[in-house]
Amino acid sequence: MIRSAGLQMLRVIACIGVFLCHLGSQMGVEGTAEKIMDFGARGVYLFFILSGFFGFCSKELENEDRKRGCLCYYIKRAFKILPLYYALILYNLVLYEFILKSAPIDSSGIGWPRYFLLISTWIPADKNFWVNLCSTWTVGIFVLFYLFVPLLKRYVVSLKGAVVLWGGLYLLSYFCLGKVDYGMPVFYLHYFILGIMFYFANKEGKERELVIGCIAFALGSIAINRTLTHNACSMLFLILIIMAKEIRIENERLQRIVNVMDSYSYTIYLTHAAVMDGIEMIKNRYPLSMNAVLIIGIGCTVAGCFAARHLVEIPMEKIGKKYLLRIRKESED
Repeated sequence: MIRSAGLQMLRVIACIGVFLCHLGSQMGVEGTAEKIMDFGARGVYLFFILSGFFGFCSKELENEDRKRGCLCYYIKRAFKILPLYYALILYNLVLYEFILKSAPIDSSGIGWPRYFLLISTWIPADKNFWVNLCSTWTVGIFVLFYLFVPLLKRYVVSLKGAVVLWGGLYLLSYFCLGKVDYGMPVFYLHYFILGIMFYFANKEGKERELVIGCIAFALGSIAINRTLTHNACSMLFLILIIMAKEIRIENERLQRIVNVMDSYSYTIYLTHAAVMDGIEMIKNRYPLSMNAVLIIGIGCTVAGCFAARHLVEIPMEKIGKKYLLRIRKESED
């Protein structure tokens, strides 16, 4: 996998942007500050693009034994993404079913299995609680993409192929998102394909051509829509990624800081949402000043991330590594 301090920093910036968006909403900021913090929500799309690129860089998929390589890939991704997600869902299950006893009725009759089966965004619900609890709407999209990566790696073999695939998925999203109630994760896959386009552009030495295409699309989108759409913004993010790829940090201490922040990026991404929901509950009972929200938001997120990282993620990653080591030893034998 390509290791770039620039790409690591972008991943950190993406998660901080999402955090600031939710924090600003709870603080009730207004004016310029509100616009800046709201823009942080688009960090989700930066995450998507980077995930598309890193997914295609996976060493496991370069294994000559394709089946074993896919198995290792899925194990590594599952132990990275799912433990914290399920810990968050279990926390909410206990909180809303047994402590607060305030979980709304799901009109579809599915309820909590929506989250345990990762289908919360696949099937519509009349209450946001059953679609986006603790801002987990993106997890099903990440999982869908990672499931398809081995197949994409086999059949998408050039920048041209990636562009064609992106075009097809973009049109599908354009005509279906907001109009078709079911299968929402499919309509976000084109953002990940931008990362694959970057992968091949870097491999084929066609980054300049890709930048020109991104600029043309972004300008056209802005001219037509008279605003910076998510798709136009994603093209600008892709240009930013291309520019950041070559950034290296010579200072070892600074690089270690970036490594630590990067290792916590997914942790922050999921954990902070539970903190923000907690702040919302407190505000419904007691008035909180902006400073109080700021202190609680940052303090509890830091504490929650530290606990989640050391009690959930790191132990589960170690278990995943043991499984991978066992599989590799079996292949050598």
